[in-house]
Amino acid sequence: SSGDAVECAPPFHAATLDKHPNRYGLLQRRLARERFGLGLCYDEGRNYRRRSERTSRVNVWAGTRFRRVVPLTMRTLRQALFVSPEKLIPIGGIVFDNVTMREAVDRVIEMARQTDRPRYVCTANLDHLALCEQDNVFREIYRRADMVLADGMPVVWLSQSHVMGSLHARVAGSDLFWEIGKASAKTGLKLFFMGGAPGSAELAANAIRTLYPSTLIVGTYCPAFEGFDTPEEQDRIRAAIRAAAPDVLLVGLGAPKQEKWIAGNKDKVGVPVSIGVGGSFEMAAGTVRRAPLWMRKSGMEWSYRLVQEPRRLWNRYVQRDIPYLVSLVPVAARMATFRIGLALRPPKPNGPDEK
Repeated sequence: SSGDAVECAPPFHAATLDKHPNRYGLLQRRLARERFGLGLCYDEGRNYRRRSERTSRVNVWAGTRFRRVVPLTMRTLRQALFVSPEKLIPIGGIVFDNVTMREAVDRVIEMARQTDRPRYVCTANLDHLALCEQDNVFREIYRRADMVLADGMPVVWLSQSHVMGSLHARVAGSDLFWEIGKASAKTGLKLFFMGGAPGSAELAANAIRTLYPSTLIVGTYCPAFEGFDTPEEQDRIRAAIRAAAPDVLLVGLGAPKQEKWIAGNKDKVGVPVSIGVGGSFEMAAGTVRRAPLWMRKSGMEWSYRLVQEPRRLWNRYVQRDIPYLVSLVPVAARMATFRIGLALRPPKPNGPDEK
């Protein structure tokens, strides 16, 4: 017999649901029941309710069947239960958009043509996942992002064991940089480069103009490292960007600095879409060499960069990222086991007379 519906708290902050109603979809009720033994509904008032006496005994935040197999953090588990399996893949507390490079560029172009509010895109690698575990502000910035791309083969590998499906491909920020330049040459999007080592943004602009002469780069700005946080320097940065009025702002300050700057200034500069691109300016300018293609595809690009800059990157790769990756391996193994179990589950009878 069915009991009264019990109101439950929504799995995400209400302001985020109101602002990004299309980013967090629900699994179909049938799919949720079949996979996790849950019965959920989602009404227009954004209230999640338990619909029967059976499911009222189930912890909606962490369905007991799912929790026994996949001991994820509460945030990741809620994302796993309430996102669309085809378009969004939660990994380590970050929800990734399951897109190819072409689809990512098309969505950036679409965002750049919308003027209702500023948007921003994050390119997340394994180091970003580790930082999100330590930095609540950084994690919240990622949660509110309009698109999150998988910038790193370890992220793609981790997704392959996920119960919701795997990411289609790696979409690296350093590759996206060139694709955005190519798209600008075709569509007339105006670009602005901010950040990087002294002179690297201008050199990167020249490099992209050489390859795509029609690219519209309306300005570059390389802020001083020492006085970056001063009000005077921040005012100069915002004034330069507003005067150029770009459609796409590429920010190369490194994580989490660039993401925090974008989140805090996107409404002040009024650019339709901002993207954090890390060290893409230095790579495009030639001041930093990028790993060969085979190393990028094999997930060994980090070792190439570590050899080039051991002092700066030792703590990042060896002391933070590798231990974090090792900590995710047991979770990934349990998820793979659960995914295989779902695939091997015999189909349910179709007719009332079948057993």
